[in-house]
Amino acid sequence: MNAAAQLAAFGAALTLLTVGAFAVGAAVGPRAAPAVVSAEPASGPAHADGHAAPAAASLPSGLASSTDGYTFTPAEPVLAVGVPNDFRFRITGPDGVPLTAFDEEHTKRMHLIVVRRDTTGFQHLHPELGPDGTWRVPLTLPSAGSYRAFADFTPTGGPPLTLGVDLAAPGDLAPVRHDPARTW
Repeated sequence: MNAAAQLAAFGAALTLLTVGAFAVGAAVGPRAAPAVVSAEPASGPAHADGHAAPAAASLPSGLASSTDGYTFTPAEPVLAVGVPNDFRFRITGPDGVPLTAFDEEHTKRMHLIVVRRDTTGFQHLHPELGPDGTWRVPLTLPSAGSYRAFADFTPTGGPPLTLGVDLAAPGDLAPVRHDPARTW
């Protein structure tokens, strides 16, 4: 068989294979489409440039500093390295007023998790609530870098929430190499 005949036979076989695959796919039908989470809130504020803010329900816990009207606001997002910082923050409610009523979850009213972005540092703390709605806890960041603080709490009468904010620890950043897991 010459080269032209071989190419024609190959093209015909490829066409038959494609048509066959299409027919089988049509007969079996598509699998159920995954649920699409809308980035448009049912009602909510828009950004300054006019596009809608993402719906809070579509975000995993801890990615947003505000959700369902509750906001996690640190008094100071830049902390010193290697010394105890008096880390203070507030959780404000939908009315903008600092919350002072929280339900206990796992024996505490507030769980604060602080993790360095490269995951080399991790702290689980239990801050104390002042009468004005300000939470306080001594927080020592061992090295310079970017950190994420997660406030895990349940406002009395509200849903359990986890809100997150970024914290910075200025200084010479020394990235840490991670060894891959040796077990599965």
